[in-house]
Amino acid sequence: MVISMGEFANVLYEKAFKIWGADAQIQMAVEEAGELIVSLAKLQRASNGATVDDVLDELVDNEIMNEQMRLIFDYTVNGQSQFVKRKAEKLNRLAARLDSFRDKEEKK
Repeated sequence: MVISMGEFANVLYEKAFKIWGADAQIQMAVEEAGELIVSLAKLQRASNGATVDDVLDELVDNEIMNEQMRLIFDYTVNGQSQFVKRKAEKLNRLAARLDSFRDKEEKK
């Protein structure tokens, strides 16, 4: 049986929760977020040898941790994931801001 990358990842995340616990994974997410911040800052300063590959590695680490955080914190209301709901709301808000910006630019 072949499983998808998402299914494979979820199996690994569940194992991580069983071995280390949710609290340890939350702490790891905090650490990975900090490492991403540092790699982005170093890349912008073009110092300390930070590269785009360093940023990509940190983005991957953060995505893995974010997926775990979603498993810990997401919940459903009336069958709807609150993560998905909130993400849609924020994307719609961004779309509205971009439309407003475009409209202002066109009036100039």
